[in-house]
Amino acid sequence: MEQQYNPDTAQIYHFRYMREYRAVCVLWAVLTIIWATFNVVIFVQPQWIGDTPESPGYGHHGVYKNCYPDNVQLRYTCDGSFTDFNSLINDSYKATTFFTGVSALLMLISVAALLLFFCFKKTAVFILVGILELVTGRGMHFFGC
Repeated sequence: MEQQYNPDTAQIYHFRYMREYRAVCVLWAVLTIIWATFNVVIFVQPQWIGDTPESPGYGHHGVYKNCYPDNVQLRYTCDGSFTDFNSLINDSYKATTFFTGVSALLMLISVAALLLFFCFKKTAVFILVGILELVTGRGMHFFGC
């Protein structure tokens, strides 16, 4: 027995599909913004390894900044810059700084690319942002944090 085309059923399926498609777009955008925020904080924050109130360590450092206590001013003095690779501790930190910085930049580009949902087909934007996020994830996994 052959099924006949029912326009009412097709309209219901189309409406449900578009509603779920928009929900996926919104969810993807929210998760991209959250991941971009985490990525930028990872890159900028200098307090990843080092002093805590319980540890007897000397200073703390992040991806590219090293902070040491200054007993005269009673605060931390930080040195190191992501633009000057000679100020970094060793080659491992240079690689980490580079790949984490590229990942943070690509995530900010991904967030900006989400605005393309208003101009282009959603499928093309999903592919573009997905590729950017895959490159970001690979950079953070293999070379970064």
